[in-house]
Amino acid sequence: MGKCMTDVQRWLIDSKVLKVLSATHPEIVEEAQRAIVPAMNDLIMIKEIYDFTCLSYSPQTDYQHKLLFIASILRLFNPDALIAECKLRHGLRASLAKCLGYSGQSTTYYINQARAYMKIRTFKASVAVMTEQYLHQIPCS
Repeated sequence: MGKCMTDVQRWLIDSKVLKVLSATHPEIVEEAQRAIVPAMNDLIMIKEIYDFTCLSYSPQTDYQHKLLFIASILRLFNPDALIAECKLRHGLRASLAKCLGYSGQSTTYYINQARAYMKIRTFKASVAVMTEQYLHQIPCS
């Protein structure tokens, strides 16, 4: 392969490898999950990202944008949750529910839908673009 891999291509390959590993060697996946460092840690930032996102569209009213928002938050704060369908980081679901104005159960439904949509290349690419945009626009102090 003579060309450099893009972040999206690496993300796709990594997700496929982790899915196979999670089925055959769960102990390796657990070790990998401990090694994954999220791009953002402060859950308070989710509200700021939500406000920033609402400048372009309203995730609460548009289904696909809502899923893009949720998937990008997972990628920033709990990336392994998108790959290996592991448990969410403590407080992440509650923070998303508060931003979206939903119950925890409804939020779980949308999180699961966002995870499923990550199998679609265009969706996954959009999530990558959104997370890069957040990282460049939102001050991460």
